[in-house]
Amino acid sequence: MASAAANSAAPAAEFVYGANRDLASNIDSHLFVIAPNNSGSTFLSNALATCLAAWSLPEEGQKIPGYVGPVTTRGPDLAIWAAERRSLRLFADPQRHDWPRTRKAWYFHARARSPEASVFVAKSSQQVLQVGQLAKHFHNAKFLFMVRDPYAVCEGICRNHRRRFGRQTQQPAEAGGRSLEERAAAHALNCLIQQRCNIKAYGDRGFFFTYETMCAAPEQVAQGIQSLAPELADLNLRRRQPVKGRYFETLTDMNARQVARLTAEQLSILSRALQKRRDVLDYFGYQVRSAGAQLRCHWRPEELPPLPPPPFEPPLASCGCARLQLGHPLQGGADKPCVARPSRAILGLAIAKAANGRAVHTGDIGCPLLLPSQRPFARSCGCAA
Repeated sequence: MASAAANSAAPAAEFVYGANRDLASNIDSHLFVIAPNNSGSTFLSNALATCLAAWSLPEEGQKIPGYVGPVTTRGPDLAIWAAERRSLRLFADPQRHDWPRTRKAWYFHARARSPEASVFVAKSSQQVLQVGQLAKHFHNAKFLFMVRDPYAVCEGICRNHRRRFGRQTQQPAEAGGRSLEERAAAHALNCLIQQRCNIKAYGDRGFFFTYETMCAAPEQVAQGIQSLAPELADLNLRRRQPVKGRYFETLTDMNARQVARLTAEQLSILSRALQKRRDVLDYFGYQVRSAGAQLRCHWRPEELPPLPPPPFEPPLASCGCARLQLGHPLQGGADKPCVARPSRAILGLAIAKAANGRAVHTGDIGCPLLLPSQRPFARSCGCAA
């Protein structure tokens, strides 16, 4: 019975609305879901919206009347807006946004299950390019950084694009003549590059995890989110959530199913594009795939290391590392160990890599050793990938 209750849809509730409240006084923090499109952010934001302490929007922030800034919701490039440099410049340009007016519009349209709610939750895919602006214009801004296997992301983009716009997927010659798969790969790669920058610059006020980790260990991801926003104590990632306004869905890793839809030609095109920045894929624990490999094996850990309870402050750990990485202080000379306090984002990255079945190498997190309770499992699933 408990399991059935956990997986049931969120109970219906009467909402209170920001239009009738002074949200500028009621809201203590802003929590932004920073994730590219097709990465599971809709499910996550809907789950966050069920929390009693959350103010949320009825749809993506960029779709709310009164939002001032460029949007990704119109035109044939709506799902691959990061594929072109001009689009990257457009969405990242602070001069194209009016955040005070947008904030006022968001507050007006916000809703909550409790008048005592104090955490404002919002997401729009292009916000992966706007973290600095959000940190500047929203007080006590916090961030949930999430990524997903780029192959699954690209499959979803290409399939939905062809369903919506037909089979014509080649750019004209004057625009570079790239195929839809090439543009989707460029989009996914540019988003990963920017997300890496976000984590390095704002990891101290965010929590990072992957879509795969969220699916494999939802309770631990919820615990990590709660370490960042303790008010969301009732967050339940196993509860069914409405997706795209069309159906309810439980949290399920769809990667294997989506990657299996890719043809050998599509897989080859995506891999040629993604291998140009193998360093970025390595950073997040993903691999460049080949058409001949068996890629259906998605190892799931039997157990992931528990995250420390809130407040998320891991104790100092002697790591024996002689390299200065990720801001870890070097104590003494090269022959002496350093003492590092791993950040929330770095620990989240290590756990994500363990959930993806990747060995966690010393250089990935800057320290060869964390405390045993924090050390991610590093096993190999033995598959061809």
